[in-house]
Amino acid sequence: MNGRIRNSTLLMLLALMASCETADWGEIEDEAAGKTNLIIRVSPYEITDFGDGIGAKDHYPSLTRAAISDVCTRIDIGIYMDSALVKSISQTIEDDDFGSASIELDEGNYQLVVVAHNGLVKCSVPKTMGDLYFSNNKVSDTFHYYGKINVTGSSETVDIEVRRIVAMFRLKVSGSIPEDADSLNFYYTGGSTRIDPTTGLGTTDSRPNDYRIVSQDKTDYEIYTIPHAQNDTIKVVVTAYDLDGQQRLQTTFSDVPVSVNHITQYAGDFFASWNASGDADSDETDSASSFVGLQIGTITANPSWNGQTTFDY
Repeated sequence: MNGRIRNSTLLMLLALMASCETADWGEIEDEAAGKTNLIIRVSPYEITDFGDGIGAKDHYPSLTRAAISDVCTRIDIGIYMDSALVKSISQTIEDDDFGSASIELDEGNYQLVVVAHNGLVKCSVPKTMGDLYFSNNKVSDTFHYYGKINVTGSSETVDIEVRRIVAMFRLKVSGSIPEDADSLNFYYTGGSTRIDPTTGLGTTDSRPNDYRIVSQDKTDYEIYTIPHAQNDTIKVVVTAYDLDGQQRLQTTFSDVPVSVNHITQYAGDFFASWNASGDADSDETDSASSFVGLQIGTITANPSWNGQTTFDY
């Protein structure tokens, strides 16, 4: 079997296995009598440029304005009273009502948590308020909101705004890309794949593996992490595999600075030692707030990043 097909098939199987994992969503059905409607609906928000001068249209070329559906494919909502789940809602972009929902609640004070993201599976909404997490341990571009709402006896809307909570690590490859290069594995430590529901910051030292298929016409390979603080550091190990699934080289980026809503880019000739003889090469290198407004009332989207820091290696 061709090595590229074998490796790509393995990645698809891993994604399928992850999507089959079961999480306890704690969905609680509501009775309609004597309850108050909260309306969620979508409206657009104008795109601005990336902080590093890269136009948002470079990433979303068909857009002049962006709605939540232009930047996220999933929305997961949890509504709590005294930290106990009252209602959860999970939507995908395939749903006709994506970004729009009607919620019926008794009068009282509630806590509202919203996560909008591009993950393959839904974000967990636990029965008792605690860490939010993705069951496949993979982080995509992710936005978050936490707030308190007071539901009275009349129908109402509450406007909220979700903010990007991830940092991006980008490997920018210069030089030629070998024809027999198949995939890259990004393994990092120091970041998180779990979310504090009240702050949007990371809560654990996660150790995920993110695979990316190598393409001759692709120079940028990106992963996301949830920092533990506004400014944090991570260690990223990038391993390259050939069509036969053999490790050909490995580069470690240590003390990588990451910030919420900021891009950290490492640019260089990553495959320079691809054809070197001997064991896999191991190099150690020491060393991007845009908002999507998700509103109970309105969901808006602005996918720009605060900025980008570039390192040559």
